[in-house]
Amino acid sequence: MTENISAAAANARETSRQTDGKFGTQPAAEAEIDLDAYEYEHAPSPEAAQAIKQVEAMGESGSDQIWYFTGGPSERLDDDEINAVLAGNKFEAVDSIRDNYREYIDATQREAAEAACDEADVEWDELNWQDQQAIVQAVDSNSDAGYQLYKQLLSNTPSQLVRRRLDDHSKDDFTQRAYEAGVVWGNTADYEVRERAVVEHLTGYGIDFTDERNREAVAEKVASGPHDLTDGVKLELISYNDVDDLAPDQEDKAVTFTDPHVLLIDTMSGSGADAQLFGTMSVPVPAAPEENDQTTFYTDSGAPGYGWDDVAGVHKPGYRTVVTVTVEPSEDLAEEPASV
Repeated sequence: MTENISAAAANARETSRQTDGKFGTQPAAEAEIDLDAYEYEHAPSPEAAQAIKQVEAMGESGSDQIWYFTGGPSERLDDDEINAVLAGNKFEAVDSIRDNYREYIDATQREAAEAACDEADVEWDELNWQDQQAIVQAVDSNSDAGYQLYKQLLSNTPSQLVRRRLDDHSKDDFTQRAYEAGVVWGNTADYEVRERAVVEHLTGYGIDFTDERNREAVAEKVASGPHDLTDGVKLELISYNDVDDLAPDQEDKAVTFTDPHVLLIDTMSGSGADAQLFGTMSVPVPAAPEENDQTTFYTDSGAPGYGWDDVAGVHKPGYRTVVTVTVEPSEDLAEEPASV
């Protein structure tokens, strides 16, 4: 067979045959591989088998180097993929990436297969189509292209304006608590009752209302917020932060916000008001949230009903806060608010 690889590749191949290196100590010709693991329709030729062994020798860590991204930092997760990640559906985002970048993945896998042939001293162009596909299949089996691209796209994704309902620590959500308090929105005589409902609800998240600044912020927010009580009125945390910090992880975690912003919004009409509070607020992020779980974040643009930026035209970075992520939050992370 005609030698058709670079001097550097040839030297690397010889070094790998003699020393403990990237491809191990055994000569490729002496390697035994389990071809049944790939469930090939046609058994690969001996030459293709050697290339497959080189693919296996790279392992997952070596394959990481395959999925370099040619699109540059402008390539990022799209809005649907971001919301899937925030909801704990990372694999849904990975599947979307596989679909969106199918042509790129196919081309890069073939490039990696040809590189494996070079390392095994096998001529790619002399292999039949079934052998070439067998090597490409080995590349696909030994590296997860979608997941590798997901990690790169996530790292390229800028901070997002996100929201989260502040209901998880109480059996009754804020709207229900307001109903029970006999609140009649739009009646100025009931502002004090509404303020008390908000204060007691947020106290359960650790906000200190002995700080007069927090009481003033809530009073202003209630006075400027929705004037009719409907099922669409939500009390939410709003923040401009990195997706990775706020998304569910392999373990339960808590995310603590310093001087957080809260939003009181009628998602049906778009009326609302926001305010910055002082102190810290901790919210749990479970590793495996249930579908439509209220303990997950979502982008403002993907929120149910009106987005706050659509309504108010906000400067998103103005909502950035310092966050601290803690693994395995305490079960009593947020105390049950006192009844109104």
